[in-house]
Amino acid sequence: MENSNFTTDQSSSQVLPAGYELDEYVIEQEIGAGGFGITYKAYDKQLDRYVAIKEYFPFNLASRDEGMHVSPKTRVAQDVDEYQWGLSRFIQEARTLALFEHPSIIRVIRYIERNSTAYIIMDFAVGRDVSEVLRRDGLLSVEQLKDILLPIAEGLAAVHSADMLHRDIKPGNIRLRDNGTAVLIDFGAARQAIGVRSQSISTILTPGYAPIEQYSTRGNQGPWTDIYALAAVGYVCLTGENLSHYEATERIRNDQLPKLVDRIKSIDTAFLHALDWALSPEESDRPQTVSEWLEVIRGGVLPTLDSSSVDDQATVRLSSPAVDESVDKRGKNSKNTNNQGEKKSFHWGMVAVTFGVVVGFVMFFMASGLDKSESDHRIVKNAPDSTVSHDEGVAENRTEPSEPDPSAVRARVVDSKPRAPAAASKDSVQDDRDFEIAKQINTTEAFEIYLRLHPDGRHREKISATRQ
Repeated sequence: MENSNFTTDQSSSQVLPAGYELDEYVIEQEIGAGGFGITYKAYDKQLDRYVAIKEYFPFNLASRDEGMHVSPKTRVAQDVDEYQWGLSRFIQEARTLALFEHPSIIRVIRYIERNSTAYIIMDFAVGRDVSEVLRRDGLLSVEQLKDILLPIAEGLAAVHSADMLHRDIKPGNIRLRDNGTAVLIDFGAARQAIGVRSQSISTILTPGYAPIEQYSTRGNQGPWTDIYALAAVGYVCLTGENLSHYEATERIRNDQLPKLVDRIKSIDTAFLHALDWALSPEESDRPQTVSEWLEVIRGGVLPTLDSSSVDDQATVRLSSPAVDESVDKRGKNSKNTNNQGEKKSFHWGMVAVTFGVVVGFVMFFMASGLDKSESDHRIVKNAPDSTVSHDEGVAENRTEPSEPDPSAVRARVVDSKPRAPAAASKDSVQDDRDFEIAKQINTTEAFEIYLRLHPDGRHREKISATRQ
């Protein structure tokens, strides 16, 4: 339920009293209050069970009269508009959540519109929230944390598939049932809606758990926003750190948050690296979807390297406890699932693939040019003279690979006698073209391809001098 941002007197004067009946539900007590709602524990008379009821009640906009009706504090058009806008989002949130049947997402039973406001009726999760667990039982181990975070992440993936975000993941909004399972509560559609409309962010985020994009009413929010907050919960559970000291607005300029892999001794370095990755200050540097993040956690491989690390590798293997310190532990991701970022992470894997394609294309291009230029100069062993017809050239039984590769370039039988200057002019042009292409690529492989195609090339000495 929501962590209270208000004094007891301020919220208690506005809550529904114990014993108040809302259809078949009897209010027993308030169990949470925040900027945009009040949560109650209530008794279901029909089904003989307890439920949680969340009432839409934006404290900064609304008031309650003696008949328990809720209305905007003023008749100012802007206040009325904001109140109604938030209410519509609150109801839409209830409708969307009612579609989910996931054990890690609190189940919405129904919603009721009464008292000029709305109420979401949910299962009552008997247990303790994570903040209480940390306060009473102490820090969690890596394995204990995974038992909580992974199911919650799977539930989030289902929520994100419906184009919905939580926007307020924190220890107080993850509840551990008495049976040991974890459930995510208190979604924040109404909070976000009113925050955007009023251009105010002071009550729609929790410092330390909210990433940088939540500090702007036009921030680039998406699945990566919830992923950051969930990773922050993990950080607190393992370290006990007060993350309000590492607010996103400070981290984006000068990130002083120590990496978990440097603080926690565990053989499960993959999990720690994945948490550090998800806590990257820039949203484009984080995993863009929950499924991508879970794949890394379970597979132990970050998808990219920082440009300052090892050039030849496309992935970082994390399953081993010994991880090269030169590797950037923030894993970067070039995907942008919602067309959101102008910033793209640098992919060495893509560079390697591109280079291979370019080299292959150049080799094929040069080989094709050589074939064409030498088609009239090939001789077949024991042939009566050095002129070979087109048909004889085909009968040479030369096999070209479907995809060019430097190792697949076959040696060609060429005239071993020095060519006359007049006959060499055409080859010289091709020789120069191939050398220019190799020089533009400027790699050992490119020059080796040139030398294979032109064993007596005009530029052979230049390549030798360069290598020395």
